[in-house]
Amino acid sequence: MQPAHLDLVITQGMTWRQPLKIMQPVYEYKPITSINQTAPITLTVDHQLPLPQWPVWIEGSTSSELNSDKTRQRFRMARTIDANTIELNGINGHSIKASAGYLVYQLPVDFEGCTASMVFTGSGEDTELTLGAGLELGNGFINATLTAEQTAAMAENCSYSLLVTHPNGDKIKWLCGEVTVHDCKDDRSC
Repeated sequence: MQPAHLDLVITQGMTWRQPLKIMQPVYEYKPITSINQTAPITLTVDHQLPLPQWPVWIEGSTSSELNSDKTRQRFRMARTIDANTIELNGINGHSIKASAGYLVYQLPVDFEGCTASMVFTGSGEDTELTLGAGLELGNGFINATLTAEQTAAMAENCSYSLLVTHPNGDKIKWLCGEVTVHDCKDDRSC
């Protein structure tokens, strides 16, 4: 498996947090029961989204304003209201008369029982995040946090990799990239 590549920017001496949603390449298609004329717009759909907020697309509705191509267009972030209702906060649905269609989303990667480490190398002393010490894993997400002290010790640009060890013993590099360390003292825009 080829790891995903994501470059990061860290401001030296500031706490850094990076929430990551990790999804399978498989799409889920859930029929939309109703599209409600509300602001923001809400959809009635038996969605089973894995988190309170999850990236989605809408396909096949009677409104071109709602439809999006999952292979070419950016997702919309859906907020779960309940098991049968989601909200798309960026859309005012009062003037949209639409029906039918499908809610489309990618399934989350299940990290239950996994361990992980995120290592930053090439900036003086290596910095490593582990579960409970800067890393949190869940169903479809990884949250990474560097303390202000850790970012202050990063004197130059570096690289990182995120390694996950699965319960069966497989070690997979899920993510890697370059890190630009930004020194706020030398930048008047900070």
